[in-house]
Amino acid sequence: MHRGCILALDYGRKRIGIAVSDPFQWTAQPLETWTVGSLAELIRHVNRLIAERNIVKVVVGFPLNMKGDFSGSTLRVGSFIRLMEKSLPVPVVRWDERLTTVEASRVLQSMNIPSRDQRQKIDQVAAALLLQSYLSHQDGKPSGLEELP
Repeated sequence: MHRGCILALDYGRKRIGIAVSDPFQWTAQPLETWTVGSLAELIRHVNRLIAERNIVKVVVGFPLNMKGDFSGSTLRVGSFIRLMEKSLPVPVVRWDERLTTVEASRVLQSMNIPSRDQRQKIDQVAAALLLQSYLSHQDGKPSGLEELP
């Protein structure tokens, strides 16, 4: 298996949580929260992270509803993923992100992070949870998300 860091993006309408793995792809750490503005700026930023951090793959959270069906958010993120696939020099992978934001909120509350400070952290913690889920399932099993809407 090709080693190097994996970057995860938890794409939202207002903010994008970004997390990164260690080079051995064992653990995920929150990296930053990007405030959505220009997609061109985001693409430049992600390409900079790819170059600076030896990123070999980008994982993007794919929001399915609780039954596993597509929603309006799924379609929006599907368009974002297609743009990333065309714009990045590394593979882009879709990964089921159901309940990552809920779990991130629980993690931050358990750490006694004041609610006023949670907004800036929740998206990057959700990205880390998404990435850790991906890393834990790298045994060749398909994600079930091979087809985009």
